[in-house]
Amino acid sequence: MLPTVPSTRLRDPTKPPPNLSEKIQLNVQHIKNCRLFSIDTESDCFTRELALIQIHTIPIELPSMIILIELHHLPSTDTLLFKAIYALVQLIFKSGNTLYSWVLNDIDLQKKFKPWIERTLPHSEECKSGHYESQRYSCTCIPHFGTNEFWSLQNAIRYTCNQFLDKSQTKNPWEQLLDPLYSTLPSSTLNNMIYYAIYDCLVVPYLHRPVLESWNLDQLKQSTIDLLLTTPPSIFDQLEDISDDDIDDNEPQTNDELIIYDSDSNVLFNRITELSSSSTQIFSTKVKSHACRSCQSRTKRNKKRNLTRRSFRYKYVIRRSIYYKYSMYLIKTILHKLNIHFTHIIKHDKTTLIIGIKSKELREQYDKNIPLNIFDRHHYYRN
Repeated sequence: MLPTVPSTRLRDPTKPPPNLSEKIQLNVQHIKNCRLFSIDTESDCFTRELALIQIHTIPIELPSMIILIELHHLPSTDTLLFKAIYALVQLIFKSGNTLYSWVLNDIDLQKKFKPWIERTLPHSEECKSGHYESQRYSCTCIPHFGTNEFWSLQNAIRYTCNQFLDKSQTKNPWEQLLDPLYSTLPSSTLNNMIYYAIYDCLVVPYLHRPVLESWNLDQLKQSTIDLLLTTPPSIFDQLEDISDDDIDDNEPQTNDELIIYDSDSNVLFNRITELSSSSTQIFSTKVKSHACRSCQSRTKRNKKRNLTRRSFRYKYVIRRSIYYKYSMYLIKTILHKLNIHFTHIIKHDKTTLIIGIKSKELREQYDKNIPLNIFDRHHYYRN
Protein backbone atom coordinates (compact mmCIF):
# COMPACT_ATOMS: atom_id res chain seq x y z
CA MET A 1 0.00 0.00 0.00
CA LEU A 2 1.32 3.43 -0.90
CA PRO A 3 2.15 5.76 1.97
CA THR A 4 -0.33 8.48 2.79
CA VAL A 5 0.64 11.90 1.48
CA PRO A 6 -0.48 14.85 3.63
CA SER A 7 -3.12 16.89 1.88
CA THR A 8 -1.16 20.10 2.51
CA ARG A 9 1.48 18.89 0.05
CA LEU A 10 -0.90 18.28 -2.84
CA ARG A 11 -1.64 20.67 -5.66
CA ASP A 12 -4.75 20.46 -7.79
CA PRO A 13 -3.41 18.67 -10.91
CA THR A 14 -6.12 20.20 -13.09
CA LYS A 15 -4.70 23.68 -12.51
CA PRO A 16 -1.34 24.93 -13.77
CA PRO A 17 1.39 25.83 -11.27
CA PRO A 18 1.51 29.50 -10.36
CA ASN A 19 3.62 31.78 -12.59
CA LEU A 20 4.26 28.94 -15.05
CA SER A 21 4.35 31.24 -18.07
CA GLU A 22 6.94 33.50 -16.44
CA LYS A 23 9.05 30.47 -15.51
CA ILE A 24 9.00 29.16 -19.06
CA GLN A 25 10.01 32.47 -20.58
CA LEU A 26 12.80 33.04 -18.03
CA ASN A 27 14.16 29.54 -18.61
CA VAL A 28 14.10 29.94 -22.39
CA GLN A 29 15.83 33.31 -22.23
CA HIS A 30 18.46 32.00 -19.82
CA ILE A 31 19.26 29.02 -22.07
CA LYS A 32 19.47 31.27 -25.15
CA ASN A 33 22.14 33.33 -23.37
CA CYS A 34 24.29 30.25 -22.60
CA ARG A 35 26.72 28.52 -24.93
CA LEU A 36 28.31 26.04 -22.50
CA PHE A 37 26.47 23.22 -20.74
CA SER A 38 27.34 20.12 -18.73
CA ILE A 39 25.31 16.93 -18.98
CA ASP A 40 25.04 13.80 -16.87
CA THR A 41 22.67 10.82 -16.72
CA GLU A 42 21.38 8.31 -14.19
CA SER A 43 20.07 4.79 -14.85
CA ASP A 44 17.62 2.86 -12.72
CA CYS A 45 19.31 0.38 -10.38
CA PHE A 46 16.88 -2.43 -11.26
CA THR A 47 16.14 -2.08 -14.97
CA ARG A 48 19.48 -0.46 -15.95
CA GLU A 49 17.50 1.77 -18.30
CA LEU A 50 18.27 5.47 -18.68
CA ALA A 51 15.91 7.30 -16.32
CA LEU A 52 17.23 10.82 -15.68
CA ILE A 53 19.11 13.46 -17.67
CA GLN A 54 20.75 16.32 -15.75
CA ILE A 55 21.68 19.46 -17.67
CA HIS A 56 23.55 22.37 -16.09
CA THR A 57 23.94 25.75 -17.76
CA ILE A 58 27.27 27.60 -17.59
CA PRO A 59 26.38 31.29 -18.09
CA ILE A 60 28.61 34.37 -18.15
CA GLU A 61 27.20 35.40 -14.77
CA LEU A 62 25.45 33.47 -12.03
CA PRO A 63 22.82 32.29 -11.26
CA SER A 64 23.03 29.16 -13.38
CA MET A 65 20.36 26.51 -13.77
CA ILE A 66 20.06 22.74 -13.45
CA ILE A 67 17.28 20.94 -15.34
CA LEU A 68 16.33 17.38 -14.37
CA ILE A 69 14.45 15.54 -17.12
CA GLU A 70 12.70 12.38 -15.90
CA LEU A 71 12.41 10.20 -19.00
CA HIS A 72 9.85 7.81 -17.50
CA HIS A 73 7.50 10.64 -16.53
CA LEU A 74 7.38 12.79 -19.64
CA PRO A 75 3.95 14.01 -20.77
CA SER A 76 2.26 12.66 -23.85
CA THR A 77 3.88 13.70 -27.12
CA ASP A 78 0.72 15.47 -28.28
CA THR A 79 0.64 17.88 -25.32
CA LEU A 80 1.88 21.45 -25.30
CA LEU A 81 4.11 20.67 -22.33
CA PHE A 82 6.01 18.02 -24.29
CA LYS A 83 6.50 20.49 -27.15
CA ALA A 84 7.89 23.03 -24.69
CA ILE A 85 10.32 20.46 -23.27
CA TYR A 86 11.34 19.48 -26.79
CA ALA A 87 11.97 23.12 -27.69
CA LEU A 88 14.12 23.64 -24.58
CA VAL A 89 16.21 20.57 -25.37
CA GLN A 90 16.68 21.73 -28.97
CA LEU A 91 17.96 25.07 -27.71
CA ILE A 92 20.54 23.28 -25.56
CA PHE A 93 21.72 20.83 -28.25
CA LYS A 94 21.73 23.29 -31.13
CA SER A 95 24.79 23.77 -33.32
CA GLY A 96 27.37 26.11 -31.79
CA ASN A 97 26.85 25.06 -28.17
CA THR A 98 29.47 23.08 -26.24
CA LEU A 99 28.51 20.23 -23.91
CA TYR A 100 30.87 18.95 -21.21
CA SER A 101 30.51 15.54 -19.62
CA TRP A 102 32.56 12.99 -17.72
CA VAL A 103 32.12 9.98 -19.98
CA LEU A 104 29.92 11.17 -22.85
CA ASN A 105 30.45 13.22 -25.98
CA ASP A 106 30.82 16.29 -26.89
CA ILE A 107 33.83 17.14 -24.71
CA ASP A 108 34.73 14.22 -22.45
CA LEU A 109 36.39 15.91 -19.50
CA GLN A 110 37.38 12.53 -18.04
CA LYS A 111 39.98 11.97 -20.78
CA LYS A 112 41.41 15.49 -20.39
CA PHE A 113 41.46 15.25 -16.59
CA LYS A 114 43.97 12.39 -16.40
CA PRO A 115 47.01 14.11 -18.01
CA TRP A 116 46.20 17.35 -16.17
CA ILE A 117 46.03 15.76 -12.71
CA GLU A 118 49.23 13.76 -13.29
CA ARG A 119 51.05 17.00 -14.08
CA THR A 120 49.44 18.95 -11.26
CA LEU A 121 49.00 16.70 -8.23
CA PRO A 122 52.14 16.61 -6.02
CA HIS A 123 53.56 13.30 -4.85
CA SER A 124 53.67 12.42 -1.16
CA GLU A 125 56.98 12.64 0.69
CA GLU A 126 57.06 8.88 1.09
CA CYS A 127 56.62 8.42 -2.64
CA LYS A 128 59.27 11.02 -3.51
CA SER A 129 61.96 9.21 -1.54
CA GLY A 130 61.81 6.19 -3.85
CA HIS A 131 60.53 7.88 -6.99
CA TYR A 132 63.14 7.59 -9.74
CA GLU A 133 62.73 8.34 -13.41
CA SER A 134 63.30 4.69 -14.27
CA GLN A 135 60.41 3.78 -11.95
CA ARG A 136 58.03 6.40 -13.22
CA TYR A 137 55.07 4.04 -13.44
CA SER A 138 55.42 2.54 -9.98
CA CYS A 139 53.87 5.54 -8.20
CA THR A 140 51.34 4.56 -5.52
CA CYS A 141 50.22 7.93 -4.15
CA ILE A 142 48.37 9.02 -7.32
CA PRO A 143 45.67 6.63 -8.61
CA HIS A 144 46.06 5.26 -12.17
CA PHE A 145 49.41 7.03 -12.62
CA GLY A 146 51.06 5.85 -15.83
CA THR A 147 48.20 3.46 -16.69
CA ASN A 148 45.38 3.51 -19.23
CA GLU A 149 42.73 3.64 -16.51
CA PHE A 150 40.61 6.77 -16.11
CA TRP A 151 39.59 8.63 -12.98
CA SER A 152 36.14 8.31 -11.48
CA LEU A 153 34.28 11.54 -10.82
CA GLN A 154 34.33 10.80 -7.08
CA ASN A 155 38.13 10.46 -6.97
CA ALA A 156 38.57 13.51 -9.19
CA ILE A 157 36.79 15.86 -6.79
CA ARG A 158 38.37 14.15 -3.80
CA TYR A 159 41.99 14.58 -4.88
CA THR A 160 41.62 18.05 -6.39
CA CYS A 161 39.25 19.78 -3.96
CA ASN A 162 39.42 17.51 -0.89
CA GLN A 163 35.65 17.00 -1.15
CA PHE A 164 33.48 13.89 -0.94
CA LEU A 165 30.80 12.99 -3.50
CA ASP A 166 28.52 10.23 -2.26
CA LYS A 167 28.05 7.83 -5.19
CA SER A 168 25.91 5.41 -3.18
CA GLN A 169 22.84 7.31 -4.39
CA THR A 170 23.33 5.78 -7.85
CA LYS A 171 21.76 2.58 -6.47
CA ASN A 172 18.41 4.28 -5.90
CA PRO A 173 15.28 3.65 -8.02
CA TRP A 174 15.66 6.53 -10.48
CA GLU A 175 12.53 5.47 -12.36
CA GLN A 176 10.50 6.79 -9.43
CA LEU A 177 8.93 10.24 -9.72
CA LEU A 178 11.09 12.92 -8.08
CA ASP A 179 8.43 15.60 -7.81
CA PRO A 180 8.09 16.32 -4.04
CA LEU A 181 4.36 16.93 -4.46
CA TYR A 182 3.61 13.51 -5.93
CA SER A 183 6.52 11.20 -5.16
CA THR A 184 5.86 8.14 -2.97
CA LEU A 185 9.51 7.95 -1.89
CA PRO A 186 10.39 8.81 1.73
CA SER A 187 11.24 12.48 2.02
CA SER A 188 14.80 11.78 3.20
CA THR A 189 15.48 9.44 0.27
CA LEU A 190 13.90 11.87 -2.17
CA ASN A 191 15.98 14.80 -0.91
CA ASN A 192 19.19 12.76 -1.06
CA MET A 193 18.45 11.72 -4.65
CA ILE A 194 17.69 15.26 -5.79
CA TYR A 195 20.76 16.73 -4.09
CA TYR A 196 22.95 13.98 -5.52
CA ALA A 197 21.62 14.60 -9.04
CA ILE A 198 22.45 18.29 -8.65
CA TYR A 199 25.91 17.84 -7.12
CA ASP A 200 26.88 15.10 -9.57
CA CYS A 201 26.07 17.42 -12.45
CA LEU A 202 27.94 20.33 -10.82
CA VAL A 203 31.29 18.56 -10.49
CA VAL A 204 32.05 18.66 -14.22
CA PRO A 205 31.58 22.45 -14.63
CA TYR A 206 33.37 22.88 -11.29
CA LEU A 207 36.47 21.25 -12.83
CA HIS A 208 36.17 22.26 -16.49
CA ARG A 209 38.13 25.52 -16.31
CA PRO A 210 41.00 24.22 -14.13
CA VAL A 211 41.46 21.25 -16.49
CA LEU A 212 41.07 23.02 -19.84
CA GLU A 213 43.07 26.11 -18.78
CA SER A 214 45.78 24.08 -16.97
CA TRP A 215 45.39 25.68 -13.55
CA ASN A 216 47.46 24.54 -10.61
CA LEU A 217 45.88 23.36 -7.36
CA ASP A 218 46.47 26.69 -5.61
CA GLN A 219 44.51 28.50 -8.32
CA LEU A 220 41.68 26.02 -7.93
CA LYS A 221 41.57 26.34 -4.13
CA GLN A 222 41.57 30.15 -4.27
CA SER A 223 38.89 30.39 -6.97
CA THR A 224 35.35 31.46 -6.18
CA ILE A 225 32.14 29.73 -7.20
CA ASP A 226 31.44 32.60 -9.60
CA LEU A 227 34.71 31.97 -11.43
CA LEU A 228 34.37 28.18 -11.59
CA LEU A 229 30.73 27.92 -12.67
CA THR A 230 30.66 30.66 -15.30
CA THR A 231 31.87 31.13 -18.87
CA PRO A 232 34.73 33.62 -19.43
CA PRO A 233 33.57 36.41 -21.77
CA SER A 234 36.61 35.75 -23.99
CA ILE A 235 35.44 32.18 -24.63
CA PHE A 236 31.84 33.30 -25.13
CA ASP A 237 32.93 35.74 -27.84
CA GLN A 238 34.76 32.96 -29.69
CA LEU A 239 31.61 30.84 -30.00
CA GLU A 240 29.62 31.43 -33.15
CA ASP A 241 25.95 32.24 -33.16
CA ILE A 242 23.78 29.79 -35.01
CA SER A 243 23.14 31.12 -38.50
CA ASP A 244 19.73 31.71 -39.97
CA ASP A 245 20.42 28.90 -42.44
CA ASP A 246 20.67 26.42 -39.55
CA ILE A 247 17.27 27.33 -38.15
CA ASP A 248 14.60 24.76 -38.87
CA ASP A 249 11.33 26.41 -39.81
CA ASN A 250 9.51 23.34 -38.48
CA GLU A 251 11.19 23.53 -35.09
CA PRO A 252 8.66 24.10 -32.30
CA GLN A 253 8.92 27.70 -31.14
CA THR A 254 8.73 28.47 -27.46
CA ASN A 255 6.58 31.57 -27.09
CA ASP A 256 3.34 32.62 -25.48
CA GLU A 257 1.52 29.92 -27.45
CA LEU A 258 3.43 27.28 -25.50
CA ILE A 259 2.24 28.31 -22.05
CA ILE A 260 1.03 25.05 -20.53
CA TYR A 261 -2.25 24.37 -18.79
CA ASP A 262 -1.89 20.62 -18.59
CA SER A 263 -2.29 18.11 -15.77
CA ASP A 264 1.28 16.95 -16.34
CA SER A 265 2.76 20.40 -15.95
CA ASN A 266 4.71 19.46 -12.85
CA VAL A 267 7.01 17.10 -14.75
CA LEU A 268 9.89 19.36 -15.75
CA PHE A 269 9.63 22.88 -14.49
CA ASN A 270 9.23 22.00 -10.83
CA ARG A 271 12.58 20.24 -11.17
CA ILE A 272 14.44 23.34 -12.35
CA THR A 273 16.76 24.55 -9.61
CA GLU A 274 18.47 27.92 -9.61
CA LEU A 275 21.87 28.20 -7.99
CA SER A 276 22.51 31.18 -5.79
CA SER A 277 25.71 33.10 -6.41
CA SER A 278 26.69 32.95 -2.76
CA SER A 279 29.87 31.08 -1.92
CA THR A 280 28.10 28.18 -0.23
CA GLN A 281 29.68 24.76 0.01
CA ILE A 282 28.44 22.76 -2.98
CA PHE A 283 29.74 19.39 -1.87
CA SER A 284 29.35 17.49 1.36
CA THR A 285 31.71 15.99 3.89
CA LYS A 286 35.39 16.90 3.80
CA VAL A 287 37.85 14.07 3.67
CA LYS A 288 40.82 13.92 5.98
CA SER A 289 44.15 15.46 5.10
CA HIS A 290 45.79 12.04 4.60
CA ALA A 291 43.67 11.26 1.53
CA CYS A 292 46.89 10.73 -0.46
CA ARG A 293 48.27 8.09 1.92
CA SER A 294 50.44 5.62 0.03
CA CYS A 295 49.49 1.99 -0.57
CA GLN A 296 52.14 0.76 1.88
CA SER A 297 50.90 3.11 4.60
CA ARG A 298 47.30 2.01 4.11
CA THR A 299 48.32 -1.66 4.32
CA LYS A 300 50.25 -1.04 7.53
CA ARG A 301 47.37 0.92 9.06
CA ASN A 302 44.78 -1.70 8.12
CA LYS A 303 46.91 -4.51 9.53
CA LYS A 304 47.30 -2.70 12.84
CA ARG A 305 43.58 -1.94 12.99
CA ASN A 306 42.60 -5.54 12.25
CA LEU A 307 44.93 -6.89 14.94
CA THR A 308 43.36 -4.52 17.46
CA ARG A 309 39.85 -5.59 16.52
CA ARG A 310 40.71 -9.28 16.62
CA SER A 311 41.95 -8.93 20.18
CA PHE A 312 38.37 -8.08 21.22
CA ARG A 313 36.69 -10.64 18.97
CA TYR A 314 36.54 -13.41 21.59
CA LYS A 315 36.60 -11.33 24.75
CA TYR A 316 33.23 -12.81 25.80
CA VAL A 317 32.76 -16.42 24.72
CA ILE A 318 30.66 -19.49 25.50
CA ARG A 319 32.19 -22.95 25.10
CA ARG A 320 30.28 -26.14 24.33
CA SER A 321 31.35 -29.66 23.43
CA ILE A 322 30.46 -30.52 19.85
CA TYR A 323 30.13 -33.67 17.74
CA TYR A 324 32.59 -33.44 14.85
CA LYS A 325 29.97 -33.91 12.11
CA TYR A 326 28.17 -30.63 12.88
CA SER A 327 28.50 -28.20 9.97
CA MET A 328 28.76 -24.43 10.44
CA TYR A 329 25.41 -24.00 8.71
CA LEU A 330 23.68 -26.38 11.13
CA ILE A 331 25.37 -24.71 14.13
CA LYS A 332 24.17 -21.27 13.05
CA THR A 333 20.66 -22.60 12.40
CA ILE A 334 20.44 -24.01 15.93
CA LEU A 335 21.75 -20.78 17.49
CA HIS A 336 19.26 -18.71 15.51
CA LYS A 337 16.40 -20.92 16.73
CA LEU A 338 17.58 -20.26 20.30
CA ASN A 339 17.68 -16.50 19.58
CA ILE A 340 21.42 -16.35 20.24
CA HIS A 341 22.98 -13.22 18.73
CA PHE A 342 26.61 -14.22 18.27
CA THR A 343 29.48 -12.27 16.74
CA HIS A 344 31.71 -15.18 15.68
CA ILE A 345 31.75 -18.96 15.98
CA ILE A 346 34.64 -21.36 15.55
CA LYS A 347 35.23 -25.10 16.04
CA HIS A 348 38.41 -25.68 18.06
CA ASP A 349 40.12 -29.08 17.65
CA LYS A 350 36.82 -30.41 16.19
CA THR A 351 35.54 -31.12 19.72
CA THR A 352 34.96 -27.67 21.20
CA LEU A 353 32.66 -24.96 19.89
CA ILE A 354 33.58 -21.35 20.75
CA ILE A 355 30.74 -18.81 20.44
CA GLY A 356 31.70 -15.13 20.51
CA ILE A 357 29.21 -12.86 22.34
CA LYS A 358 29.06 -9.09 22.21
CA SER A 359 28.87 -8.26 25.93
CA LYS A 360 29.27 -9.77 29.38
CA GLU A 361 25.55 -9.43 30.13
CA LEU A 362 24.56 -11.30 26.97
CA ARG A 363 27.11 -14.01 27.69
CA GLU A 364 25.56 -14.66 31.12
CA GLN A 365 22.07 -14.74 29.61
CA TYR A 366 22.95 -17.00 26.66
CA ASP A 367 24.99 -19.36 28.83
CA LYS A 368 21.75 -20.30 30.58
CA ASN A 369 19.82 -20.64 27.30
CA ILE A 370 22.26 -22.96 25.50
CA PRO A 371 22.07 -26.54 26.89
CA LEU A 372 25.42 -28.19 27.59
CA ASN A 373 24.60 -31.17 25.34
CA ILE A 374 22.89 -29.28 22.51
CA PHE A 375 25.68 -30.19 20.06
CA ASP A 376 26.34 -33.80 21.10
CA ARG A 377 26.03 -36.92 18.93
CA HIS A 378 22.51 -37.74 20.12
CA HIS A 379 21.14 -34.33 19.10
CA TYR A 380 22.96 -34.47 15.77
CA TYR A 381 21.13 -37.60 14.60
CA ARG A 382 17.87 -36.42 16.07
CA ASN A 383 18.09 -33.20 14.06
